[in-house]
Amino acid sequence: MLSLGPLAFLSPWVLLGLAALPVIWWLVRITPPAPREAWFPALRLYLGLKEEERSSARTPWWLLLLRLVIAALVILGLAAPVLNPVARLGGEGPLVVLIDDGWTAAQDWEARRAMAEARIAEAAETGRTVHLLGTAPRETPLPAGPQTVAEARARLAALEPQPLLPDRAAAAARLTEVLEGGPRADIVWLSDGLDHGQARAAASALSQLGRVTLVAPEPGETPRALAPGAPEEASAAATQVRAVRAGGGAETLTVHAVAQSGPDATPRIAASAPAAFADGESEAVAAFDLPLALRNEIVRFEIAGLATTGARLLIDDRWQRRTVGIVSGRAIEAAQPLLSDLYYLEKALEPVARVMRGDLDALLAATSAPDMIVLADVGRLVPSEVEALEDWIARGGVLVRFAGPRLAAAEAGQIAAGNDALLPVRLRGGGRALGGALTWERAQELQPFDDTSPFTGLEVPGDVSVSRQVLAEPAPDLPQKTWARLADGTPLVTGEARGQGHLVLVHVTANTQWSALPLSGLYPAMLKRLVDIAPGVTAAASGPATSPAASGTATPAAAEARRFRLATALDERGGLSPVDGAPASVPVTAFAEPPSLAAPPGLYAAEGGGATRAMNALAPGAALTPLPSVIEIYQRIPYATGAERALGPWLLAAALALALVDTLLGMILRGLHPGARRPVPRGAAVLALAAALGAGVTFAPVPPASAQQADDATALAAALDVRLAYVRTGDPEVDELTEAGLAALTRVLAARTSVEGEDPVAVDPESDPLVFYPLIYWPVLPTQGPLSDAALKRLDDYMRTGGMVLFDTRDAQIAPIYSLGQGATPATQALRQLLGGLDLPPLEPVPDDHVLTKAFYLLQEFPGRYTGSQVWVAAQENRTELEDAGSTGATNDGVSPIVIGSHDWAAAWATDRSGRPLAGVVPGGERQRELAYRFGVNLVMYALTGNYKADQVHVPALLERLGQ
Repeated sequence: MLSLGPLAFLSPWVLLGLAALPVIWWLVRITPPAPREAWFPALRLYLGLKEEERSSARTPWWLLLLRLVIAALVILGLAAPVLNPVARLGGEGPLVVLIDDGWTAAQDWEARRAMAEARIAEAAETGRTVHLLGTAPRETPLPAGPQTVAEARARLAALEPQPLLPDRAAAAARLTEVLEGGPRADIVWLSDGLDHGQARAAASALSQLGRVTLVAPEPGETPRALAPGAPEEASAAATQVRAVRAGGGAETLTVHAVAQSGPDATPRIAASAPAAFADGESEAVAAFDLPLALRNEIVRFEIAGLATTGARLLIDDRWQRRTVGIVSGRAIEAAQPLLSDLYYLEKALEPVARVMRGDLDALLAATSAPDMIVLADVGRLVPSEVEALEDWIARGGVLVRFAGPRLAAAEAGQIAAGNDALLPVRLRGGGRALGGALTWERAQELQPFDDTSPFTGLEVPGDVSVSRQVLAEPAPDLPQKTWARLADGTPLVTGEARGQGHLVLVHVTANTQWSALPLSGLYPAMLKRLVDIAPGVTAAASGPATSPAASGTATPAAAEARRFRLATALDERGGLSPVDGAPASVPVTAFAEPPSLAAPPGLYAAEGGGATRAMNALAPGAALTPLPSVIEIYQRIPYATGAERALGPWLLAAALALALVDTLLGMILRGLHPGARRPVPRGAAVLALAAALGAGVTFAPVPPASAQQADDATALAAALDVRLAYVRTGDPEVDELTEAGLAALTRVLAARTSVEGEDPVAVDPESDPLVFYPLIYWPVLPTQGPLSDAALKRLDDYMRTGGMVLFDTRDAQIAPIYSLGQGATPATQALRQLLGGLDLPPLEPVPDDHVLTKAFYLLQEFPGRYTGSQVWVAAQENRTELEDAGSTGATNDGVSPIVIGSHDWAAAWATDRSGRPLAGVVPGGERQRELAYRFGVNLVMYALTGNYKADQVHVPALLERLGQ
């Protein structure tokens, strides 16, 4: 086989016939002259006879060229050319087809299946045995023994990717057991193009068994995935998602954040963000700026357009960003903020939680109660506060109290008697000073944390010392309640579980007054661990904790030691499905490793309820690396870009067609054609040859030359004239009504203003240029699907460079019915999904002084076919910030790039050719239709002229003019 890129010849020796083309040229260049017509009477025939030597006529060059083309097509067709050839294998041993069938092969699985089918078909032609084997782990491994062609094809048809990474070492070991000591095999390794840390060892093992042909994707075609961060960074990096690949050119992926407000709610795309890879980079970050409430509803991230295990990143309770309220009993904050308790607490908690400041009553009365409350040196609490805090802790809150002068100076009798119900241990009256001139002990350092402590695993710095603390009364349960100790064994942090929450006491101050702990990196790490154990506050004290790790045990360390069972499985296509039965449990340490058969990808729930853990396709911090460039194999080839296609029959058919043309032309030249009475003009013959060549050897249709001219004409017409545009929805009734409405509005503009527009134009954001139109009307249907990345980019550019889009959901009449159930109409839901991918400014209802209310007419409402709903535009109060950021809402001369409503304005504007309205208006009659026209005039004038009427400089001049 002779390969020339994507073209190959199965019988290349036939191409030697091309060397005979000069001989063919010499043979076909002579043509007998055409016969001369003469009358038959014998006398004249004899009288005209003369003996003279005649020479043959020369063949015209264009006919000679045609015959050479026919000969070349025949030779090329007999050489059996094929497009996208599959490389043939030599040898006589068994054929081994080894397929990487992990989730990394799912996105182009059909290409692997086609390649494997071609190899099996080749084995069928030569009578070889086949060993078809996948590399992904399975509960029941596939037999590695020999198979007939029929068995191999049946196995290939049933073979599907697995939601795990391939284990090539195990597959190579199984093949070695079967093939070692036998004849040399031809091994075709259909790889996923990734290393997985096993490629060199697997290639070396396979090379001992035979000749290895490695089939790998082209650079840039390897899988893409989302990689989880380290567990301790999850809450801080919840809105930053890491996309990974194995190299390639510059590329931008779109990452969706999928939210779900409850177990039975439908998942929805809450936001989208780009992950931009530079040329050669293997990692990119998609950043999301989400409100806290929405951020805590995110259940997964996914790469748009990819359906694989790695393209989904599941989110567990560790990714939720907690709310922490802080209260200080001191009044020094206003005078010396850098020395206050709140300053150190805020700096330590801001990276991992949303911090709220305020008094205790306000925090507990907030609509969304904090998950953790920190009381810094609050000595006494009134009974109502104690009762409210006890109820809040029972529902899952974590109360952390820091000691201080107020707590140490509390009445000794009250504390010693244990009357303070919000302390995990009893305290001695007063405090303990260490290292002072009148004390008998020096400042104490910290002991390493116990294995049962929630702080276990944190490294204790040697320079952290404590100079003063409040002491706990000895008690039998004090060791179990102690989470951190000083070097002399006295408790530094004590805590206990109460209901579904926890009560924690830190025996030093939250600032540096009593210890150097707030100056160390251990301080924020300990506070983060306390935030992590907050299970979240439920609605009722008796209700179960629904979000993270409520344990109900003596210490949070017990919750971290619990085992987890798979609740929702993540398959190889990125789909989620509930798990039936009772799968085996896994320890919490399993989530730091890659998924396996014992711990497949999915969402796990702690035994007994509470915490959740996500097992994703990649281990935390993992990356994708390409196959090594140097590897022990026979040859390396890419996957075919398409199915193998034989071109020989097409070439022979073209040669036959041209041969028929040649016969016809030859008959004409020799005068044998019945209608031939005169020589064929040379120009006509050349044209006939060109037509024949075009008909015979053209395999793909040529696009008409007028297509580009039509596009240019459309662009020119749109640029020279003012035209309104509307988005083509695909619904004939809606599109016809919209076109009629915009046409009627254009006529109204011409009659009432100086705007003389032309007929409206239908556009498709997926393919049509939008820059020519000042206003685009978009009727949003409930069936509106998501836009492609190219369409989103085109819309963003259009609005950023001066365009305006009017989104009309046309559902104002039914919206109140849906609002009764606190829901949105189907069209509104479709609009939300559509806008989720656009770079939009903040929105607000149209203010009373907005330019849209006075661009031409003075209006206070904007009715259409319906009325009564809000109309939204870009928020004006953000103009200064947006201008600094270069956002869409600050450009365009202050014109809002987006207007959103539901009044079905196009239907109110629409008329037939005689001017009769096509749709009724509800409920205001023709007065409402007139106001709809006025809104349309204002809208177009606003889009064309900007915010000039918002400039109050002209008001005196206008008033003066009106007074003349």
